[in-house]
Amino acid sequence: MNRSVDRSVDIIQLVCSRPEGASLREISQQLGIPRSSAFDIVQTLESRGIIREIPGPPQKYAPGLQLY
Repeated sequence: MNRSVDRSVDIIQLVCSRPEGASLREISQQLGIPRSSAFDIVQTLESRGIIREIPGPPQKYAPGLQLY
């Protein structure tokens, strides 16, 4: 398996499981991946519309339109 793809799917599943969204810190901690790796994947998923940013402190992520 490709680790980056596996992590991407894990992030999507985590974000979808939280109606209030998930912060980068939560994503990193829950999945046990470095924050820098989580950030890179989140940014890619966000740029593709798969997840979206929920503004505000703390910054959180929720499913994006492309996911549906």
